[in-house]
Amino acid sequence: MTMNEDQHNPFRGISLLILAMLVFAVMDGITRFLVASHSYSMVQILWVRYMVFPLFALWLCRGQVRGKIRSRRPWLQVLRGAVLLVEAFLFVISFRYLPLAETHAIAAATPLIVTALAPICLREHVGLPRWFAVLVGFAGTLIIIRPGFGIISWVVVWPILGAVFFAILQIMTRLIGRADQSTTTLLYSAIVGFVMISSIGPFFWSPVPLHHLALMVLIGLLGSTAHFLLILALRHTHASILQPFNYFLLVWAVVVGLVAFGELPDSWTLCGAVVVVASGLYSFHQVRASITPG
Repeated sequence: MTMNEDQHNPFRGISLLILAMLVFAVMDGITRFLVASHSYSMVQILWVRYMVFPLFALWLCRGQVRGKIRSRRPWLQVLRGAVLLVEAFLFVISFRYLPLAETHAIAAATPLIVTALAPICLREHVGLPRWFAVLVGFAGTLIIIRPGFGIISWVVVWPILGAVFFAILQIMTRLIGRADQSTTTLLYSAIVGFVMISSIGPFFWSPVPLHHLALMVLIGLLGSTAHFLLILALRHTHASILQPFNYFLLVWAVVVGLVAFGELPDSWTLCGAVVVVASGLYSFHQVRASITPG
């Protein structure tokens, strides 16, 4: 099944993805504040997040829940919901030990993984220019992290695993998007994750001040919004086209880290961010050239 002309809109998909990356970065900044600065349980934060997620999904599907819950690929939807929860858990663990920019720099392998899997799993053609854009973006992240920057070796396992699961999530989202509506995918993601995390959530609950509880609820709203934007982006264009723009999450993470935590990027980080943005602009130019006549 292929996208029709109305649905296939690379510019809209790219814009939605960049916006989703910004929302993810803000959400991650608040999560890091609660996990690293106040040592709240990761399960507790995720449980509150997944309490909000179903409410957000039900609000979007208001009056149509019975129709939206019907999926052509229900078991794949359930599996995707589980993958999303695991991916979220891995990144929350990462924020306990690492700054935002370094976490997302390590996790920048995601576009390479998706680009490698797209021809196999999605039968999408990935030309040399697109591979070049992804590899240049990855080179920018290497400039930022400068291999050998002194992080305890076992800690980097969490964001690396998170990158693998995020890549799998995008591939699954694209596959499901060929069969189900965006709101159906969002509804399944919310319900599956909520059921899974609620099985252990009560055992990790601790008293929390009202203002911190409000931040946890805000994390849920931001996460729900970002995932819906991601689902929409992957419905509008090919996963391989979007991959260079995933690197904007790193750029937004640098900005959030500076504003929220005073983590001032050094000259290497700024240089790497420029390379990352350049790879995205180059990919955008390639997309525009491929669909503009003459």
